[in-house]
Amino acid sequence: MMKRFIVSGMMLLASVTVFAQESPKIPNLKKLPAKQHLLKTKTMIIGPKRLQCIGIMQTGDCYQVKQDKSQKEWESFPYPIEGFKHKPGYQYVISVKVVPSKVVLEGTTEEYVYLKTISKTKVK
Repeated sequence: MMKRFIVSGMMLLASVTVFAQESPKIPNLKKLPAKQHLLKTKTMIIGPKRLQCIGIMQTGDCYQVKQDKSQKEWESFPYPIEGFKHKPGYQYVISVKVVPSKVVLEGTTEEYVYLKTISKTKVK
Protein backbone atom coordinates (compact mmCIF):
# COMPACT_ATOMS: atom_id res chain seq x y z
CA MET A 1 0.00 0.00 0.00
CA MET A 2 2.85 2.37 0.83
CA LYS A 3 4.44 1.68 -2.58
CA ARG A 4 1.19 2.55 -4.35
CA PHE A 5 0.94 5.83 -2.38
CA ILE A 6 4.56 6.76 -3.23
CA VAL A 7 4.11 5.88 -6.91
CA SER A 8 0.85 7.91 -7.07
CA GLY A 9 2.58 10.88 -5.45
CA MET A 10 5.49 10.66 -7.90
CA MET A 11 3.11 10.53 -10.88
CA LEU A 12 1.20 13.56 -9.58
CA LEU A 13 4.44 15.47 -9.06
CA ALA A 14 5.64 14.56 -12.58
CA SER A 15 2.37 15.68 -14.19
CA VAL A 16 2.43 19.00 -12.30
CA THR A 17 6.02 19.58 -13.42
CA VAL A 18 5.17 18.87 -17.08
CA PHE A 19 2.09 21.11 -16.93
CA ALA A 20 4.09 23.95 -15.38
CA GLN A 21 6.73 23.70 -18.11
CA GLU A 22 4.13 23.73 -20.92
CA SER A 23 1.88 26.50 -19.59
CA PRO A 24 2.35 29.87 -21.30
CA LYS A 25 4.24 32.57 -19.48
CA ILE A 26 2.23 35.58 -18.37
CA PRO A 27 4.01 38.78 -19.39
CA ASN A 28 4.83 41.45 -16.86
CA LEU A 29 2.47 44.22 -17.99
CA LYS A 30 4.57 46.93 -16.37
CA LYS A 31 7.48 46.10 -18.67
CA LEU A 32 5.46 46.07 -21.91
CA PRO A 33 5.74 49.19 -24.11
CA ALA A 34 2.76 51.57 -24.08
CA LYS A 35 0.25 50.75 -26.79
CA GLN A 36 0.34 53.77 -29.02
CA HIS A 37 -3.00 52.94 -30.63
CA LEU A 38 -4.63 53.51 -27.24
CA LEU A 39 -3.31 57.07 -27.13
CA LYS A 40 -4.63 59.53 -29.68
CA THR A 41 -5.02 63.25 -30.10
CA LYS A 42 -8.24 64.93 -31.10
CA THR A 43 -9.23 68.46 -32.09
CA MET A 44 -12.41 69.80 -30.50
CA ILE A 45 -14.37 73.03 -30.92
CA ILE A 46 -15.59 74.22 -27.52
CA GLY A 47 -18.59 76.58 -27.43
CA PRO A 48 -18.77 79.97 -25.72
CA LYS A 49 -21.10 78.86 -22.93
CA ARG A 50 -21.55 75.80 -20.79
CA LEU A 51 -24.85 73.99 -20.27
CA GLN A 52 -26.35 72.37 -17.18
CA CYS A 53 -25.99 68.60 -17.05
CA ILE A 54 -25.89 65.90 -14.42
CA GLY A 55 -23.65 62.87 -14.66
CA ILE A 56 -21.20 60.83 -12.67
CA MET A 57 -18.19 62.22 -14.54
CA GLN A 58 -19.17 65.88 -14.22
CA THR A 59 -22.07 67.51 -12.40
CA GLY A 60 -22.92 71.12 -13.23
CA ASP A 61 -21.85 72.73 -16.46
CA CYS A 62 -21.07 70.62 -19.53
CA TYR A 63 -19.12 71.83 -22.52
CA GLN A 64 -20.79 72.54 -25.85
CA VAL A 65 -18.72 70.71 -28.44
CA LYS A 66 -18.50 70.31 -32.20
CA GLN A 67 -16.27 67.66 -33.70
CA ASP A 68 -15.52 69.81 -36.78
CA LYS A 69 -16.56 73.11 -38.44
CA SER A 70 -19.12 71.45 -40.72
CA GLN A 71 -21.21 70.28 -37.75
CA LYS A 72 -24.27 72.56 -37.38
CA GLU A 73 -25.50 71.79 -33.85
CA TRP A 74 -23.58 71.80 -30.60
CA GLU A 75 -23.37 68.54 -28.67
CA SER A 76 -23.37 68.32 -24.89
CA PHE A 77 -20.01 67.02 -23.68
CA PRO A 78 -20.35 65.93 -20.02
CA TYR A 79 -16.73 64.85 -19.47
CA PRO A 80 -14.01 66.93 -17.84
CA ILE A 81 -11.02 67.99 -19.91
CA GLU A 82 -8.09 67.81 -17.53
CA GLY A 83 -6.08 71.05 -17.56
CA PHE A 84 -8.47 73.08 -19.75
CA LYS A 85 -9.67 76.45 -18.38
CA HIS A 86 -12.89 77.59 -20.11
CA LYS A 87 -13.74 81.29 -20.09
CA PRO A 88 -17.39 82.10 -21.00
CA GLY A 89 -17.86 84.20 -24.15
CA TYR A 90 -15.03 82.56 -26.10
CA GLN A 91 -15.10 79.78 -28.64
CA TYR A 92 -12.04 77.56 -28.53
CA VAL A 93 -10.43 75.12 -30.88
CA ILE A 94 -8.31 72.87 -28.71
CA SER A 95 -6.20 69.76 -29.01
CA VAL A 96 -6.69 67.01 -26.44
CA LYS A 97 -5.06 63.70 -25.75
CA VAL A 98 -7.54 60.84 -25.39
CA VAL A 99 -6.33 58.23 -22.91
CA PRO A 100 -7.90 55.07 -21.48
CA SER A 101 -9.90 55.75 -18.31
CA LYS A 102 -8.48 54.66 -15.01
CA VAL A 103 -12.04 54.00 -13.84
CA VAL A 104 -14.97 53.19 -16.14
CA LEU A 105 -18.04 55.23 -15.16
CA GLU A 106 -21.24 55.72 -17.15
CA GLY A 107 -19.80 53.47 -19.84
CA THR A 108 -16.96 55.83 -20.73
CA THR A 109 -13.61 54.25 -21.47
CA GLU A 110 -11.73 57.45 -22.28
CA GLU A 111 -10.43 60.52 -20.47
CA TYR A 112 -9.48 63.83 -22.07
CA VAL A 113 -6.30 65.75 -21.29
CA TYR A 114 -5.83 69.29 -22.62
CA LEU A 115 -2.75 69.72 -24.81
CA LYS A 116 -3.00 73.19 -26.38
CA THR A 117 -5.29 75.96 -27.64
CA ILE A 118 -5.28 76.23 -31.42
CA SER A 119 -7.54 79.30 -31.46
CA LYS A 120 -9.62 81.40 -29.06
CA THR A 121 -12.28 83.71 -30.53
CA LYS A 122 -14.50 86.23 -28.70
CA VAL A 123 -18.19 85.48 -29.42
CA LYS A 124 -21.02 88.05 -29.02
